[in-house]
Amino acid sequence: MSFFGVGGWELMLILLIALIVAGPKRMLEWAYYAGRALGKLRVMWGQVMETIQQELDESGVDVKLPKTLDRREINRSASQFMRPFTEEVRRAEEAYREEMKKADDAYQQEVKALDASIRSSGEEHVTNDHEPQQAASNGAADADKPDGQDGFGTWSASPPKQD
Repeated sequence: MSFFGVGGWELMLILLIALIVAGPKRMLEWAYYAGRALGKLRVMWGQVMETIQQELDESGVDVKLPKTLDRREINRSASQFMRPFTEEVRRAEEAYREEMKKADDAYQQEVKALDASIRSSGEEHVTNDHEPQQAASNGAADADKPDGQDGFGTWSASPPKQD
């Protein structure tokens, strides 16, 4: 049960605090005024819905609005009214997903074809990218570091010399 986003236990806690703060006499007065306000709200809701329904009937829109403040009925009416619009959005979303799947499949095929061509071409085309970097890093800037240690971790360092 949720009333304006407040659950049952939270509503009980609010009522208990109000009872402690206001006392039993004022709580009865507040309940009376709240009941009268809720009754007026229901009457106003019915009048507004009647007026809107008349306007919708005159314009030719085939929608029946609820006369009472039943949330389930309001949600059902709103979803029935919005169904043509949401169907169009759903179809567009499906088309988008299909296009994305096709593009992803084409990309995966290209990756597999490229991978297969690299494997079939052999090792003569594979270059060792860190060799030029090692040759360039043995300059004067690295003179204070031990041989082969350029500060980039063990993958770029030569094995340590053993004496």
